[in-house]
Amino acid sequence: MTIQQLVGLVGTSEELYKSWTKKNGLPSHIESLEENAKLLWIGRKEAQRVILFLHGGGFSTPMTEDSITFWRYVQTQMGKSGVDVSVAVLDYSSFSYVTLRRLGNSPFF
Repeated sequence: MTIQQLVGLVGTSEELYKSWTKKNGLPSHIESLEENAKLLWIGRKEAQRVILFLHGGGFSTPMTEDSITFWRYVQTQMGKSGVDVSVAVLDYSSFSYVTLRRLGNSPFF
């Protein structure tokens, strides 16, 4: 299966996040950043503490629903302990959509 087929099957991280928040009755908060990146918020953006989650996937695969569920669990458990925390998931373009020209002076290319 190619990366494009996988993304076509499961969707993008943003699509997965929107579906997950809707299914779980939670608000969807998406913050746009530079270079087509986004922060997908689990919890309030104004929390006292923020966990930044980089889902991995080597710039080729979207995050999984299990990872969103896990970080929501962490957030709610910390909240029960009195910790005001949110999770910001960094959503970025997959490598198949990034051109080498955009990578600029990267020492890897």
